[in-house]
Amino acid sequence: MRLQFRILFFSLFLFYTASSFCQYDRSDEALVKTTFTRTFNKKIISSYINSNDERKITAALLSVSHSEDSSFIPQICSVDFQKYYETICFTLGQLGEHHGSTQYLWRMFENYPDKEIHKSLLETIGKTGSENDLHKLLAFAEQKRILSSCGFAFAVYNFSLRKIFNPGSISFLNEILMKEHEGIEETLFTLYRMGTVDSLILSTVEKIIQTEVKKETTSQFIVQYALGIFRKAKFFPNNIELLYKLSVNPDPIIRIETARTGIYFSFTALTNYDFLFQLLLDKNQNVSRQMASSFREMPLNGKQKDVVMRFVRNQLKNKNLSKMTRGELFITFIKQLQTLDTNFIKDYEPFVEKTFISQSCGELTFLPVDIYDYLTRQYFSEKKENKLFILSSLLKHQKNFSDKKSFHDFAFKVLAEKNISLSTSLIEELSGEFISLNKNKLVKIILGDAQRNKNNLNFTGSLESYYNVLEKHDKKAAKKFCTVLRSSKIYSINKFASGKLGLKTPDQNNGKYFAQLWAHAFKYEGAIVKSSKGNFTIEFLPDAAPISVGNFCFLAEKNFFNGLKFHRVVPAFVIQGGDPENTGWGGSDLPIVSEFSPYQFQSGIVGMASSGKDTESSQWFVMQAFHPHLNGRYTVFGNVVEGMETVLQTEQNDEILSVELLH
Repeated sequence: MRLQFRILFFSLFLFYTASSFCQYDRSDEALVKTTFTRTFNKKIISSYINSNDERKITAALLSVSHSEDSSFIPQICSVDFQKYYETICFTLGQLGEHHGSTQYLWRMFENYPDKEIHKSLLETIGKTGSENDLHKLLAFAEQKRILSSCGFAFAVYNFSLRKIFNPGSISFLNEILMKEHEGIEETLFTLYRMGTVDSLILSTVEKIIQTEVKKETTSQFIVQYALGIFRKAKFFPNNIELLYKLSVNPDPIIRIETARTGIYFSFTALTNYDFLFQLLLDKNQNVSRQMASSFREMPLNGKQKDVVMRFVRNQLKNKNLSKMTRGELFITFIKQLQTLDTNFIKDYEPFVEKTFISQSCGELTFLPVDIYDYLTRQYFSEKKENKLFILSSLLKHQKNFSDKKSFHDFAFKVLAEKNISLSTSLIEELSGEFISLNKNKLVKIILGDAQRNKNNLNFTGSLESYYNVLEKHDKKAAKKFCTVLRSSKIYSINKFASGKLGLKTPDQNNGKYFAQLWAHAFKYEGAIVKSSKGNFTIEFLPDAAPISVGNFCFLAEKNFFNGLKFHRVVPAFVIQGGDPENTGWGGSDLPIVSEFSPYQFQSGIVGMASSGKDTESSQWFVMQAFHPHLNGRYTVFGNVVEGMETVLQTEQNDEILSVELLH
């Protein structure tokens, strides 16, 4: 009962914005099971689509959206478009490029001259259409036949994801920014993600952000992506008042974006740096950490560098700053000054964690011999998390090592540890020279790893890296690699291998897992996540992702998450946990599948982390801000309904103390 009051507002919001997205309920076990096993039983799905039951039809369309089977398209197009247009568009978009889908969508565009419908249609045409369809879209824009600027922007973005681009689309996007209120957010997002910025766009965006900061309530989304556009151009308006207003904005997300972009302001007075220095001392640790990191990319010379680096060095031993902030400052200091020796390391080891010292070595243009010796010596006594950073730093310098044999011996000692994450991190960054000199030995190791780990769910993150190395240097070995993996009991691994071999993927045979996941899918309404930083409450969304909800609850009942850390925190993006290894490579032994839905990745949304479709396990994340590029590519299974301030304050390596499930 206590959760119901907490989620009332969010539930009303969902009903208003996404009422047609609610679909699965407790009676849909057969439909969810055929979706989970990836068999997509047409008899079951057809019975739902032909049921005249709105919920069941929507549920069936969502199921089909995961099928990658274009034979469903005629049946999808037979559903009442006006009633189900949002879910139809989502499903066709997930099935990808298809001439039949696109023709149908254009017909609906002509038949339904409605702004909201056009938004869904155009966004989907960007996913299903060809280069000719982009030309058609631009022609319609010239003829003023586009009713939805939002839809136009997202269509251009979706085309660009498939490397379909027309320069004319940029001028239309700039027109939207100059002339319209509707569509500004989506247009800013699209321009940022595409990275296509010219002086005219910068001028227009500057006017937008100056207008925005004068409002009583500043739009986080507009500022976030306007500053992102500036950052892509390494530009900030020559307006010190604007920099000041953004740096003291009450919204921590805006302050984080200011920390990222304010470094490109043309500082003329040394006192103006105070705005950035205050961001480093910000009460929100993620703002502080971001500013420490941003100094690394700041264009500095002469007296400017002296002033900023003196301030940075003075803060390295400031225990009022978090460990993360001090660590980022250390990397910044080393990168900007390009100097490091073992005595300097010894001086700062009490204040800076070893992971950051290891990372800083990768920022050097040249790696001194004593630092190389320090890293290779440290490696074998470190935890896996720091081993990954040491490897990364060494690999950045591998072409410049004078003693190649020493590094080659070290690399094979790493591979001999037979650790998936370490081996993969090494292999995917090895130079062509190293691989050519040691090809036969590497092939034997990779094939041995494949045989040993083919039934290890955590191996999914290694597949592409291993395969790419083999495909480039030994195509027969690449085929043998996939043949070994073809016998895997893990669906995602088998699917990868089958795809590379041009064979049909076997059905997922995980009925034993399904039963326990389904038993937990609707068992709880939500959970309180208790962490070292505070608590936040999640409402579950089994209507969209029953398997993911069941998986989370099953693991939480076993106290799986207790004592784990938020191993990945990207300020103004996500906090991520659920990895027993604390490296991003770990998970449970329970394989589940993706459950994409039309829910959008707004602030507070809880999603499943993955290394590709159908590779989810135990890692999950919470959004700190709205990032539309995740929509339809990751699973949404919940939403934070209380304690968002804790999410925004959560820092990397904060601990998950417990997860309390709520009835």
